[in-house]
Amino acid sequence: MSRSARIARNVSWSLIGQGVVAAANLFLIPRIVHGFGDEAYGLYILMFSASNYVQLFTFGAGSATVNFVAERHADHDGGGAASALRYGALLHLGGAALGGLLLWAGAPWAVTAFFRVPAPLFVPGVAVLRAAAVGSVFGAGVLWTQAGLQGLQRFDWYGVSSVAQGVLTPLGTVVLLRGGKGLRAAGFWYVGVAALAFTFSLFALRAALNAEPRRRHGAGLPFRRFFSYGMGLWLGPIAWIVANQFDKVFVARSLALSSLTLYSVPVGLLQRLQVIPASVSSVLLPVISGARGEGALDDVRRMYCRSTRLLAGLLTPAYVLLFALMPQFLSLWLGGRFGSEGVWPARLLVAAHAVGVLSYTLNPVVASHGRVWWLSAAAWAQALISLALWPFLIPRFGIVGAASGTFAAQLLPSLFALSAVNRLLRLPWTRYAVEALGPALLAGSALMAVVLPVHHLAGSWSGMIVLSATGGAAYLVVLWLCLPDLDRDFLKRWRPWAAR
Repeated sequence: MSRSARIARNVSWSLIGQGVVAAANLFLIPRIVHGFGDEAYGLYILMFSASNYVQLFTFGAGSATVNFVAERHADHDGGGAASALRYGALLHLGGAALGGLLLWAGAPWAVTAFFRVPAPLFVPGVAVLRAAAVGSVFGAGVLWTQAGLQGLQRFDWYGVSSVAQGVLTPLGTVVLLRGGKGLRAAGFWYVGVAALAFTFSLFALRAALNAEPRRRHGAGLPFRRFFSYGMGLWLGPIAWIVANQFDKVFVARSLALSSLTLYSVPVGLLQRLQVIPASVSSVLLPVISGARGEGALDDVRRMYCRSTRLLAGLLTPAYVLLFALMPQFLSLWLGGRFGSEGVWPARLLVAAHAVGVLSYTLNPVVASHGRVWWLSAAAWAQALISLALWPFLIPRFGIVGAASGTFAAQLLPSLFALSAVNRLLRLPWTRYAVEALGPALLAGSALMAVVLPVHHLAGSWSGMIVLSATGGAAYLVVLWLCLPDLDRDFLKRWRPWAAR
């Protein structure tokens, strides 16, 4: 199978799974928000944020596992792949256990001093943070097994694992709320689903390894090399946590928990869209890492441009429609308060996420070329700009200030990162603009011209569906006309269910 076909097949598996998760959350999140209430839902969101903090203690082992399993798999070195999996398990599970213990012990302090949770919510606040401490250990195990599956390019099992966890967690929470249960029960459910997902993913990884043909056992992979690669990326996830999770900390500390809910729900929606570029990025990394021999640079340039074109083509209609129809969408989905107070924060976050999508094709190129510190530098630039702006903007402008800081912090580092990667690949800006972004930009402009002037017509779900479908049809026509012949021919022939 060609590299393009392999990328398209694997992305198809990932997108199918994440589409199921996104649809389930679109249906279930309003029920969770209204079931908890604004303040308690803010605590529910903090549980997931705290779990993300614990993942910092894995020291970049996820990306290292994907890279070295893919690299050794491509080189038919079974011993090296096994070493990478062992090291990944050690750092994921051992690191998360350490972080979980610290979170468990510090939960009472974090609730009062760090998050400034109101006194009536102290007990459930401690409960959800301790649920995050336990669940994050199982979650780290899931991340390790999924990294192994990605390295082996078994995105079918990876997708099943992601879907199970992404659907069961909110679905069970809705059932518990309907039964009169609260935050404590939701925390127990989160831990149970994480444990179940880890068990399933572990068996899936074992099955994937058993299905591989017997390979030679080389000298193995030195732990120092694995750890050094992971540490080169580790500073990046710390910065990601700062840039993508600390905004909630600043909002929780400066404003009411109800404001955190108004801000966090659109953030969660947009982060669901991020699974699409994350799927492309996770598929692209092992394929690029496996590129060898003469002409590899040309192959990487083509994959880079085509992957960016794919991402931009897939996500531009979603971002354009969300920006144009945000007042109507939030009002229909969550209620009038979200549709009035949450519109401009959500629109600014849409713009920030649209810019940030480009990094998902930059990162695999940088990582596969050994420039992992570039990723950390770009991520920390974003984090430091955020930390400089949020304390000034949030107390003065509320959640609009939080979103403005996020947008500003995303824009400048992204431009510098784009410039650096294009120089690394010796790719002219004009070629990047025309080949990678041109079709989506032209089609997105057509979509905005159709929808924005009449966005007030989307005052009902039926009106929103009709308007989105009309604009989407215009988008697809323009996009198809702008795609290069190679892409059109590939799409005409592509049958993801028939690929092997």
